[in-house]
Amino acid sequence: MKQFWQAIKKIYQQKQGTLYSSTIAVSLTLLCARLLGIVKLRILTSFYRKEELDLFFAAFRFPDFIFEVLIAGSIASCFIPLISELTASQSEKRTIMQFAQTLSWILLLLWVVLLVITIPFFEKITGMLLPGYSISAVKLVSSMSLLILIFQVPLLLVANFAAAIFQTEKQFLIPGLAPIFYNVGIIAGVIGGAHRWGLQAAIFGVLIGAASYLLVLVPGLIILGYPLAVPPTFKDARLKRFFTLFLPRVFSSLVSQIDATVDLSLSTLRGMGSYSSFYIAQNFKILPVSFFGIAISQTALPFFSDMYNQGKKERLLQVLVQIIQQVFFVMIPISVFFIVLRIPLIRLFFGSKKFDWEATVTTANILSLFALSLPFHTIYYIITRVYFALHDTKTPFIAGVIFTVLNTVLSIVAIVFLHLPVWYLAASFSISITLNVMVLFYILIRRYDHVSLPRLTVQLIVFTGIGFIMGVGVWLLRNLLDGLLFNTQRTLDLFFLTSTCILFGYAIYLYLLWIFMPSQIRYLFELLSRLEFLKVPLSKYRKVIYTNILNLPIEEKT
Repeated sequence: MKQFWQAIKKIYQQKQGTLYSSTIAVSLTLLCARLLGIVKLRILTSFYRKEELDLFFAAFRFPDFIFEVLIAGSIASCFIPLISELTASQSEKRTIMQFAQTLSWILLLLWVVLLVITIPFFEKITGMLLPGYSISAVKLVSSMSLLILIFQVPLLLVANFAAAIFQTEKQFLIPGLAPIFYNVGIIAGVIGGAHRWGLQAAIFGVLIGAASYLLVLVPGLIILGYPLAVPPTFKDARLKRFFTLFLPRVFSSLVSQIDATVDLSLSTLRGMGSYSSFYIAQNFKILPVSFFGIAISQTALPFFSDMYNQGKKERLLQVLVQIIQQVFFVMIPISVFFIVLRIPLIRLFFGSKKFDWEATVTTANILSLFALSLPFHTIYYIITRVYFALHDTKTPFIAGVIFTVLNTVLSIVAIVFLHLPVWYLAASFSISITLNVMVLFYILIRRYDHVSLPRLTVQLIVFTGIGFIMGVGVWLLRNLLDGLLFNTQRTLDLFFLTSTCILFGYAIYLYLLWIFMPSQIRYLFELLSRLEFLKVPLSKYRKVIYTNILNLPIEEKT
């Protein structure tokens, strides 16, 4: 038991000292959590019909609204930059915990006030959010949503403050593992009780998952030396600074959550099953965004804050540009696969008797339109963290308001006035997020003037052009092999067709990059060589890779 406890302590105390190692840790845990999230969705589509899934997913809209506005955004943009200014000494750990507990009590009080105000009108509020649903469906969604709001939100509130403290310690592994336990709880609830209790089993699983999320984090605070029994204080000068940053962020989160709520309301006008298709496509799309964009944004914020506090603004922008290049390098081929192979991918991941062909096609088309903005959606999480590190929450807020309004207007025009399918909700999102990121980046480089915009623009255009050529090749191969070599009515043949097309696509992509942008291939090998298990084989063939293949000189690492 002593050895077991020492091993647990070592895991909790393990820190990631660089942006690269931090990103790897968060990326892997986020990937596991998101993959498990896809497994969760696959299980849900196996146990429930699309009409039932509509009700289950809709039940999260109001609790998510409250959580995102009050908690999630404020911790990332306000709490972490403030406590990053403190050292890790024992006295300041007490200060950090006291500050966190004070904020927790304030936000819990706000949550209680919202509960008292909304509970008498909860069913009416739910009905307003779901204009296309029947009265019985609204009642069921209302009861499930209230349970989530009462039991899940306070657990996740406390858990997110704990996770933020881990991140300032540059310990990203445990906060990354916590969402895995959340998904395990939902899966356990569905498998264990779906046949007996229906959708209530899934809600019970949500509550188990939220409790597990918190319980994974609490022991780590003790191990890292943070005292739990610290009375809150309302005399901390950081409280004023927090709420100065907090209010613009609240309005920014409020706008984005209103936009998500509008998507729910509009999708209900397209009939039962439309929102579940939209929700599943949205969550499938977020898988690569989480692996790269959200992972980097979580790990980069403490490093960005350190650079800003040390006056290294030029270095901060250089790192941002490097990250943007790598985002396009990684996301362009994934976007192509999501567009060209959309139906095979949805069939492989979610195909079941209860998830019929109509739902498959609708989900696939939504995914393809989301994929158009995949690189920009990934960059959005990173560039907003740069603004947070600069203690500027107003600029992302103003840009967010403008482009969220644009997204909402385009969505309403498409669904209400033009009577277009639910797919066009994804199209309006892609347009607005792309323009939002462009404006935020332009403002940033005009403010600090350390970036060559024309050079970066040319590089991104080259990435996009290579992706287009790759997409044409994958589309031709898919149409050639479908029916000629593979019978896609069988799951195994569908898997081999999809895998063949993906491998062929990456071969085209890397070959064209080798011709037009060899420096990106070189940078990729430099990153991979920093992974311990790849260091030996890559070092062995380093001379061959650089001099014979890439025709580049070998340079010593700095």
